[in-house]
Amino acid sequence: MRKQTLLILLLVLLMPYAPASAQSSTGTLVVNYVEGAQLSGELAYEVHVFVSALDSNGNPIPALKLENFSAAEDSLPAQLLEADEVSDTPINLILAVDTSRSMSALGKIDAVKSAATAFVNRLRPQDKVALVSFNLDPAREAELTTDHKLVADRIALLSAVGSGTCLYNAARDAVTMASAVGGRRAVILLTDGRDEIVPANGTPTSCSSIEIDDVIDL
Repeated sequence: MRKQTLLILLLVLLMPYAPASAQSSTGTLVVNYVEGAQLSGELAYEVHVFVSALDSNGNPIPALKLENFSAAEDSLPAQLLEADEVSDTPINLILAVDTSRSMSALGKIDAVKSAATAFVNRLRPQDKVALVSFNLDPAREAELTTDHKLVADRIALLSAVGSGTCLYNAARDAVTMASAVGGRRAVILLTDGRDEIVPANGTPTSCSSIEIDDVIDL
C-alpha cells in the first residue's frame, strides 16, 4: 500500500486571537482552522492551515517565511509548500443576538444592538455577515451577505420579547452556518445570561435541546 502524502499550504493570518495554540520561547502559533482536500488521482492531501503567529505580547509577527515553520504527520516531517500572509482574506461573521425578555431590562437590548451594529460597520466591503436572533428558538434574520446595510437594518428591528434563552440551540445554528462556508469564519454570540427558561412556577430549567458539549463537538 502506498503511503498517503500530506502537502501543507500554511496561511498566516494577521489577527489577534483564535482557539488553539502552541507556545514556544519566541511566541505563540495559534491554529485558527484547517482545510484539506485529496489531490485528484493521487494518494495525497493538500492541507491549508490558517494560523496566527503572535509574539510574547500577543501582537502579530509580520513577514514570516516558509523556513520559519515546520510540520509533522505521525511524527514524520510533512512537506510545506508555501507560507503567505492572508490579512486581506474576507471573513464570514455570524452575529447571534439574544432577544429573550430579560434583555429588555436596564437597556441591555439597546446596548447589544449597538455593539452588533458596530461590528457590522467595521467590516470591509468584501466581508460577509449573517444575523441570528434567539429566545425560545433561533431565527435567521439575514443569511451571509456583503450587504452590511441590510444586516444593520435587521439589527435595528430586533426587540426583546421571547420567554426563554435557548442559548446552546442558537450557538449550534450559528456554528452550522459558519461551517457551511470556507475561509475565515467567526461566530459572535451576544447574550445577558445562561441557557434557561423560567416557567410559571418560577424555577429555571434548561431551555435548549442540546448541551454545550454538543456545540463544542460540531
